[in-house]
Amino acid sequence: MIIFRRVEEAFRTTKSNLDTQLPEEELAIELEKMRLLSKIISYINSYQWLKHEQTRIKIREFLQSSYRYQEVAQKFGVTLNSLQVSVSYAAKKLEKQIGTALDLLLSGEIEAAEREFLLNTGQTVPSTWFLDGVLERLPQPNKKVSADLSVSERELRFLKLMTKKHIEEMVGTLDQDRMKHLLYILLQNDRSFISEREILIRFLNGELDVKQVVQRFKNDNIYAI
Repeated sequence: MIIFRRVEEAFRTTKSNLDTQLPEEELAIELEKMRLLSKIISYINSYQWLKHEQTRIKIREFLQSSYRYQEVAQKFGVTLNSLQVSVSYAAKKLEKQIGTALDLLLSGEIEAAEREFLLNTGQTVPSTWFLDGVLERLPQPNKKVSADLSVSERELRFLKLMTKKHIEEMVGTLDQDRMKHLLYILLQNDRSFISEREILIRFLNGELDVKQVVQRFKNDNIYAI
């Protein structure tokens, strides 16, 4: 079934379900379906998923006419085959962007459906999840079907460690006063903290481990971090 009709049918079915007496749990699911369906329909009606303005105009007219091929073809002075090609192109493009999300939505997996919708329509960009500059230092993305992901614990932990969300969570667990002072020593040119700054720089360069840094601060009677 063409993607436009699939969305229309999903909307009708969900609306019909909402018009019936449903148990509270089922009602909540149908409301979530309708919420996401409304977002999907708004996206379709924006036509931003089509690059060429003329194609947008034709597809908009086609959908608003309730799929009247002959009528729309005559209006634009094109052959029926030409319009069918345009509709097929647009449908395939939209299917690629929202097809998986629609399948998940209809199976009741609303959260996964929304993630797929946002990802495949470019509203969520995975590269923005990571700290700035990290991806530039990693291997270029490439399909490697021989890679055994069942033993990828180290790589998975590394990816999570490099995300902005993980850093934000970690920052929330830190003593803010100690962190502020460490950053002050490291980043501000305060001559009264020359020795402390040297210790921190050597730590960040891998010359000292964290226990050695803490021990030096203790030996110098500077700070108990």
